[in-house]
Amino acid sequence: MENNTEMKLRAALLFLLLCFSEIAFSQSDSSRPVHIGFCYPLSTNGTDAPYITNGASFHAIAGVSFAEASFCLSGVVSSVRSDARGLLLSGVLSITGGGMNGCMISGCTGIVRGSVKGLQLSGCNGIAGSVSGCQLSGFSGVVKDSLTGAQVSGFASISRYAENQVSGFCNVARSVSGIQLAGFANVAGALSGMQCAGFINTAKEISGVQLSGFINIADKVKGAQIAGFINIADSCEYPVGLINIIRSGELWLGAEADETGSALLAFRSGSSHLYGILAAGVNNTGNKLRYALEGGLGLNTFSTKHFRLKTELTVTSVTAFDDGVYMRSALRMLPAVRFGDRIELYGGISGCFINTPQRDALLPDLPYLWEHRRNGTFYGIALGAVAGIQVRL
Repeated sequence: MENNTEMKLRAALLFLLLCFSEIAFSQSDSSRPVHIGFCYPLSTNGTDAPYITNGASFHAIAGVSFAEASFCLSGVVSSVRSDARGLLLSGVLSITGGGMNGCMISGCTGIVRGSVKGLQLSGCNGIAGSVSGCQLSGFSGVVKDSLTGAQVSGFASISRYAENQVSGFCNVARSVSGIQLAGFANVAGALSGMQCAGFINTAKEISGVQLSGFINIADKVKGAQIAGFINIADSCEYPVGLINIIRSGELWLGAEADETGSALLAFRSGSSHLYGILAAGVNNTGNKLRYALEGGLGLNTFSTKHFRLKTELTVTSVTAFDDGVYMRSALRMLPAVRFGDRIELYGGISGCFINTPQRDALLPDLPYLWEHRRNGTFYGIALGAVAGIQVRL
């Protein structure tokens, strides 16, 4: 009995929808205050639905309309041939052939062939012609033309012209005015603002800052490149990284020694103002071979044709891997004399902060200005020195 009753109710509902469809067929108006349906064309607008503008629409599965004036709710798919205003909400797919002024929310994919003024929120993919507001997608966001506002995606954000792009993996844009923020990579043609990526940034022209965990690549940079390891550019006056390959800059390779007896092969690279330092070598103090590695940043605080005053901040570690690590952070002032264009002789003093498990066993004792022991570790402040010669590559 219950099954028969349920079947009769379903048949009655279908009959009512068909009646509404027949009534709709006989109406010539291009707009309706309310559109109710099951799945196109089983709705109050029937087969005329693609040509009618609705004030509000409610569909169990899928709905079709010419335009929506304020509200549209569909269990699976909402398809609007022209513009939609207000709220467009679908369980799987929302699509408009025109623009979206308001908020589009889709469980999987939202597609706006025209422009979005407001919010486009999709569980997987968001696609739009242009966005003035915010595009938020769980996987990827694509804006074919311009983006004014924010594009936020869990995986990739792609736009021709963007104001702000944020993604968990990759951002791609021809032009960015604002910020590109990605967990892995940013790609841009021209950028005015900031690129920030966990691994790599690439751009042709930068007016602002490139910041990455590993590498920055650009042509012309008006601003700064900051990388955990390497910067590459045609021109950049302020590269901050251990290695900076600047076509209009300087590359120096030299040999130096410091107060601990370490002999290092040092590579300095960057611009004529700011440069990175990467050095490696050995220490044979106490007839035991140890290995030294050094990194840092340098600034030419005063410069003439034949003389420079270098200010460098470095961190050096020395170890034989079986008796602890001697760590030294140093701020040093190095007068340098240049012979011609290729050779430079430098040397000077440094203030050092020492951190080592043993004060005297690893390296020679120094005249400490301050010292302290805590939990088996020695800390001290001492004066040091360094001298070397380098050749411009």
